[in-house]
Amino acid sequence: MKSPCSRRDFLKIFSHTFVSMLGIRYASHDLPYFNNSFPYLESNNIPNDKIEFLVNHEIVEGDTSRDVVMMTYDDNGSAEQIEFILSAYRCYPNCKATFFYLGDKLKKSAKSIEKIVSEGHLLGSHFWNHSRMTTLSSDRIKRWFELNITTLEEILPGYKMEYFRMPYGDGVSDKRLLTIAAQFGLQHVFWTMGSNGLVPDTYQKVLWSVKPGSIVLSHMFRYYDYTQAGLIVDGLQEKGFSLETIHTGKKPEDQYKPTAPEKTILPR
Repeated sequence: MKSPCSRRDFLKIFSHTFVSMLGIRYASHDLPYFNNSFPYLESNNIPNDKIEFLVNHEIVEGDTSRDVVMMTYDDNGSAEQIEFILSAYRCYPNCKATFFYLGDKLKKSAKSIEKIVSEGHLLGSHFWNHSRMTTLSSDRIKRWFELNITTLEEILPGYKMEYFRMPYGDGVSDKRLLTIAAQFGLQHVFWTMGSNGLVPDTYQKVLWSVKPGSIVLSHMFRYYDYTQAGLIVDGLQEKGFSLETIHTGKKPEDQYKPTAPEKTILPR
């Protein structure tokens, strides 16, 4: 009996299976995976008490004691899309947002990233790519955080990234993932509501649903998230909300306070 699976189908299935098997052990071709050192991680010297704090203080909502909303934008977007968003905030100099960028998009978005930071907004990590972090080995995660941070250093020398968001929110409260991130000085940020960004009433959904301490998940590339950014910012201002970054809008108890001066190790 002739097999319903052709030679081409068999080779395709075999290659996908083989690559998946390798993926358990090896990173993609652009990562120096056989070099088991992590220069940034080894030199960053995050104090143990800070690592413990970051692991146990995942940010799931902002400061609910005041009328503050944190608009956050994930993934990446074209220069035009980012300009749409930034222009909405320029009308209100005290209104700021947080942008969680995919690491593998940093270089091609360098000009937009420089503009985001120069205008006072906060830059965070959305990991290296949109992988489900719970499916990855610890070494792979460390490698991609390392690559993310060192790539950003090429674009914004001296900029210290302090926050990250897991793709899909996959891994929330996972101590393994939170510990690895904390070793890089990163605190995880979840969200309290999504804007959707795919429907015409996106701005209405945001304005109707926000409350003190809301962290709104939006996307830089979703049509209504960027084209209605102005309506959202205007509307939140009219409702009396302060628009702040994660850094200033989070709960006071989620703000790490060092117990002793942090040591800085200079590269040799």
